[in-house]
Amino acid sequence: MLWNRVRGLTPWPGTFTWQKAVPKPRLLKVWEVEPLEGAAGMPGEVLQADKQGLVVACGQGALRILSVQREGARRLNAPEFLIGNPVGVGERLGSALPDGPAQSGRA
Repeated sequence: MLWNRVRGLTPWPGTFTWQKAVPKPRLLKVWEVEPLEGAAGMPGEVLQADKQGLVVACGQGALRILSVQREGARRLNAPEFLIGNPVGVGERLGSALPDGPAQSGRA
């Protein structure tokens, strides 16, 4: 379960995922999450992005991302992160990167 991976790998070496962006994908380090049961969607699909946090579907259930850090930036709680880094419902995190394999198993 990804929740256990985040708990086990924080603070080092950390858990990360990718967000599609132009001109290149953004690395997002995931610091704090909580599991959610009953949520459905494709793994990596953003189900909710608002002041309650960022909810991402997993293989089983979903994770609410509570704290995240964009590459080169400071750690923020999810609502603060969403103010300057819009993430749309339906967007997929961890999608394939240019010149590389899919990264959907990360977080």
